[in-house]
Amino acid sequence: MPLAHARRFRVALWIALLVLLIPVSLTFGEFGADGIRPWLRLTSLIVVAATLVAALSRQRSLEARVRSQQAADEAVDLRLLAVDEIPISGRAENWISSLPEGRRS
Repeated sequence: MPLAHARRFRVALWIALLVLLIPVSLTFGEFGADGIRPWLRLTSLIVVAATLVAALSRQRSLEARVRSQQAADEAVDLRLLAVDEIPISGRAENWISSLPEGRRS
């Protein structure tokens, strides 16, 4: 479930980045009219776009960590299922043999 939420957030970031193209294109149309205002607007839009790209990068690394964590959890679950199939006497013998010599009784 966390991976699905992370993917939705990544899609929302991509949509925000694409929607940002609208004011950028409108700003390009204003370059001939006024001197400094379009440049300031374009600079602020570039800063917002860079922030969105950084957030996308972090989101991608977060998704990779969530994927690896889910794979580790599944491996542990499979191992626990395999342990449940071992007879109780076999588990006890394995556990006792793993103890140091002084702790065995």
